[in-house]
Amino acid sequence: MGAVRTVLAVVLVACVHFVLSIAMMATSFGSTMARFDTGAAPTVGERVLSWAVSILLFPLVWRGRVWFALPAEYRGAPWEHLLFVANSLLWGAVIYALWRLSRRRNSDH
Repeated sequence: MGAVRTVLAVVLVACVHFVLSIAMMATSFGSTMARFDTGAAPTVGERVLSWAVSILLFPLVWRGRVWFALPAEYRGAPWEHLLFVANSLLWGAVIYALWRLSRRRNSDH
């Protein structure tokens, strides 16, 4: 039963991360395109949003670059979207592991 709870916790955190990542990425992209024709500099809010998206997409994206490129026949296909799912699952596992570690340390004291 403990393994099932662990998997469910990781998947739940991953789902929240995935939805938040995609929503923030779409918002960031939209705000960038809104000022595309004007050439205006990004606002502080847009820079903060872009920074937050970069953090949420790490390690899939680092400094604006995808760590690896998919072959052309896989771009835009469901395989490319699986990279975002895998990234969110990684975040879910790490966040859950850190949460468990902090609980274990707090119970020892």
